[in-house]
Amino acid sequence: MKLNTTPAGKTPAISETKSLTQIRKLHGEIFEAVRTSLPKAIRIGELLTGLKDKMEHGQWLPWIQENLPFSERTAQNYIR
Repeated sequence: MKLNTTPAGKTPAISETKSLTQIRKLHGEIFEAVRTSLPKAIRIGELLTGLKDKMEHGQWLPWIQENLPFSERTAQNYIR
């Protein structure tokens, strides 16, 4: 999307105001998503750790592939 620019290369004030409003709104939405998602990610890690601890050597990776909608790498990231 190309911004309308003045001959001096500056965007008109109204466009800047709209951009700032949208930036602030989107930042707030991201901040709220992180605030609510982090505890869920931690809980997933706790659950995965509990399951992994009950498995014998060699069972973990096949179990991930059969049961989870994400990769081994993602499971490792949750566990950290």
